[in-house]
Amino acid sequence: LMRDHLAMQSFEKRILLPGIRISLNDVRSYYKEHEADFALPEILDVCLISAVESQLVDAFCSAFASGRPTGNEPSENLMAQCQEVSAAQLPSNWQKKAEKLAPGQCAAPVQEDGRWYGLALKERNAAHIMGMTEAYPLIENILQQQRKDAAFESWLTTTLGRARVRVNPNLMADLLTPPSARPSMRDDGPGDTS
Repeated sequence: LMRDHLAMQSFEKRILLPGIRISLNDVRSYYKEHEADFALPEILDVCLISAVESQLVDAFCSAFASGRPTGNEPSENLMAQCQEVSAAQLPSNWQKKAEKLAPGQCAAPVQEDGRWYGLALKERNAAHIMGMTEAYPLIENILQQQRKDAAFESWLTTTLGRARVRVNPNLMADLLTPPSARPSMRDDGPGDTS
């Protein structure tokens, strides 16, 4: 697999990429055509907390609000999972609570199925549209991949057009006989029940 991967990288570098050029005008055109794709939703950096006792959630929130290390190490009594999500990715019952939180605050814990659950907001990143300078490397990668795919198709068509295909004589009968016309294969070896 490694050899195949390196061979493919070498092929791209030597055959496909030398003919690919992406200009600033190409990037600008793509950005104007796909500007809606660069609209980012509000992103929340949150911690979802789960504990067997409400005091553990409260202790987590107290440490969180004061800026002390939160002790995110999972244990059987307390679990805290911190991640960046859009508000829509939160469970519906937490979405309204998250709207009311300021960074550094926790929502009041709720009990469900014998455990206590809490939500802490680390940071709120406002929705925005990526500017062209921020989107430039993404667009460059997209355009490069599109052009690389087109270059490969062109190379393959040209190469196959000049190729000589040789078939091993022992395989020719199988290759030229349609599958529906081939005799069914039977297993006459050990374990055959016919």
